[in-house]
Amino acid sequence: MAIESVRDVVFGGFCVGCGGCAVMSKGAIVMGFSEHGSAQPDLRLSDQRAIELPQACPFSDRSPNENQLSHRFNDGKHAFDERIGHYTDLAAGRLSDDAALQDSSSGGLTSWLVAQLMDRDLVDGVIHVGREPDGEQRLFGYVISRGDVLRPERRKSVYYSTHMADVLQSIIGDGQRYVIVGVPCFIKAASILMGEIPDLDEQIRFRVGLVCGHLKTSAFAEALAWQADVPPNDLFAFDFRVKVPGEPANAYRHAALSSHDQEWHSKQTNRTLGGNWGHGMFQLNACNFCDDIFAETADVCFGDAWLPRYSQDSRGTNLIVSRNPAIDAILEDGKSSGAIGYDTLTPNEIATSQAGNFRHRWDGLSVRLADDQRLGRPVPTKRIAPGSRPVPKLRRTVIRLRRAMGELSHAAFRRAKAANNFSVFQAEMEPHVRQMAKLGRLEKRIGRLPIVRNIAKRLNII
Repeated sequence: MAIESVRDVVFGGFCVGCGGCAVMSKGAIVMGFSEHGSAQPDLRLSDQRAIELPQACPFSDRSPNENQLSHRFNDGKHAFDERIGHYTDLAAGRLSDDAALQDSSSGGLTSWLVAQLMDRDLVDGVIHVGREPDGEQRLFGYVISRGDVLRPERRKSVYYSTHMADVLQSIIGDGQRYVIVGVPCFIKAASILMGEIPDLDEQIRFRVGLVCGHLKTSAFAEALAWQADVPPNDLFAFDFRVKVPGEPANAYRHAALSSHDQEWHSKQTNRTLGGNWGHGMFQLNACNFCDDIFAETADVCFGDAWLPRYSQDSRGTNLIVSRNPAIDAILEDGKSSGAIGYDTLTPNEIATSQAGNFRHRWDGLSVRLADDQRLGRPVPTKRIAPGSRPVPKLRRTVIRLRRAMGELSHAAFRRAKAANNFSVFQAEMEPHVRQMAKLGRLEKRIGRLPIVRNIAKRLNII
């Protein structure tokens, strides 16, 4: 069964909340938020005829896929790697100004690049996720920055579900030029819209992608804040990544601003329940059906360079996949002037830096599609075919447990909020966390013993 209409996407659990359908339908589809804090169309408030039609959606079988949308890179000047997509340059880098790096999640190059596009009069505004204006109910949303792109509250990574429908609808036909920043599925949605709406195709001059492990609901911020002694009702502002000098790049903290005492409360994220990305808590279900890691439809993609020679540096380092000559020239100027540090990387190094992401989005996708097809569930057509990848038994167990943990986390956290007691969430999730830890230790133990490892491989256990 094909996934075609907006109703199919929402009912099937494949909506990532981008808002592309709302833009394509000229507002006939109304965006809202689910009970667990993810953006999605409100089918009750939307035009009932519109939700039965195909619209611009990155998870619809009626929309072009990433290979089709990146056809503009098929010009003989771009190299191609199946894992990465097209590219003109692959690198790792960071700002040379250590003080400026403190206000960045990683190497600071995303904010630096969009500021360069503004300074060179290549765009008039930046469409990106930032703090919502005071008085809004949600912490973050898509905003448009113009002369204020480097304000601290408009920088850094945001792991929070929102949509871009309102800002895209507001710019259509305004005669201004924009760069849009987003995770792969949002950039894909923008690319689909650009193919359907001439004004957007003319106005969006650059697409900046962000490597994404998966999207989180708003409950992720609330759960982390609660563990820093700021309960959901008191949460006023949130910083997902606070660097700790001298610590590895992944040992960052988060900080929550309490409306009760007007103080920032902080805690190390990877020591919290839900802070381990490998557990998949608060993940949108749509992310179980994504195969795009490096935003293949974007002009450039930035991420974290999780390679040994960079990951121990608390300053953070960006991964860079460039596909646009104008951006290549800006990066080259940054290198020449000393504004940025820059190391050329190979395709294998780029892919290795996101090894866990490939296990989730490629190996995991192969398993999840096959599982759902076996149960008779409708699934979207992806470039990874169901059951197409050789995934060992132990890894399949990990993949299925992670999916179950993601699903359980939404309901468990709602129950904890209703009881005003975080321990309700802990009691439900911690047994699964312990099971995941056991599986991880078993994989490592088998991998360390050559004889056992060889037997396990023959039996397709690892």
